[in-house]
Amino acid sequence: ETLPQSSSRLAQQLRSQTLLVPALMALKGHTSMEVEQAYLRAQALCEEAGDTHQLFFARLGLFRFYNTRGAYCQAYEYATLCLTQATAQPDTTLLVGAHYAVGLNAFYQGQLTEAQAQTAQGIASYTPTQCQTYAREYGFNPVVGCLLIGAATLWLQGYPDQAQHQIGKALHTAQEQP
Repeated sequence: ETLPQSSSRLAQQLRSQTLLVPALMALKGHTSMEVEQAYLRAQALCEEAGDTHQLFFARLGLFRFYNTRGAYCQAYEYATLCLTQATAQPDTTLLVGAHYAVGLNAFYQGQLTEAQAQTAQGIASYTPTQCQTYAREYGFNPVVGCLLIGAATLWLQGYPDQAQHQIGKALHTAQEQP
């Protein structure tokens, strides 16, 4: 904070903040207030730097934080911010991740039709190469998440054969990753 304002200082702060989050999760737990503060700080730094790509992931982190805490209304706000941002960009990887977030939030709230619709849109937006890059960088392939939420939704709606088929697709997709 004592260094002069510059783009390199801002980039370094953002990099430090994004490295801090996983360490805090491991040390304090995924739903600790320190994790929330770190994500909020990362979001502010992204907005200041104009880094829309990292802003998406800061917001997705805030979605996960609130969704895991059971603060579904706050989680939904961040999921829809991600979806709005992803819809405005040509990167379909972000779109799959955003549909995953909205779908997971809907699933947790018992909105099975909405969860199924969102995950289906995420699956339709899937591009293997982009999602593999996403998985390498962030440790998670969003289309696998969409397939699994979709399978759980199908199961709960009384379609176990379709659910099992979708789980098979999720397993196959996960195994395709390098």
